[in-house]
Amino acid sequence: MKPTNQVNEKNRRTHGENDLPQRINFPKTDYSYQATSITSIGGRRFGSCQPSFRSISQDYFKYEAPNSFVGEIALFTVIVMIAAAAVMTSVGATLHLVRAFGIL
Repeated sequence: MKPTNQVNEKNRRTHGENDLPQRINFPKTDYSYQATSITSIGGRRFGSCQPSFRSISQDYFKYEAPNSFVGEIALFTVIVMIAAAAVMTSVGATLHLVRAFGIL
């Protein structure tokens, strides 16, 4: 834990250009803290058996991904169809505009 600084506004003085400060007041600092030891930092210990990222991803693709895959395919198909309809409508409107100006 870091020391806590305590600054009082009374101790701060504004000085003019030619005024020299009478006394410099430093903030009071609380130094009653204990430093952390290296053993309390944590980290992996030798012999801890945590699953690796690869095994977690293999479990996901093996058990959870197939359940939602069909729904995601259906939603993707709907989005592509809506986008294709919007593109076809804009192409038709562009052709109609070009014919109206007599370019084609």
